[in-house]
Amino acid sequence: MKYQQIYKKAINSDKQAKLKALGKTSLYPSRYSQQNSKEWFAENFSAYHMGKTEIVSPEWLEFYKTEILTNIK
Repeated sequence: MKYQQIYKKAINSDKQAKLKALGKTSLYPSRYSQQNSKEWFAENFSAYHMGKTEIVSPEWLEFYKTEILTNIK
């Protein structure tokens, strides 16, 4: 799945490395979303559709808007 590639790219980004060094992250909307790429996708999806966009991963949101929403017919 393409979201797994996005997840791997996001967790290995320089931005996340710098935030992690500070004990922070913008990648995970919940602790549970750290389990694996499927939970990461599901937790971001749920947060987005519940209107909690402030906790949605920017990397996930970009993927969702460009790969999912643009392909809905």
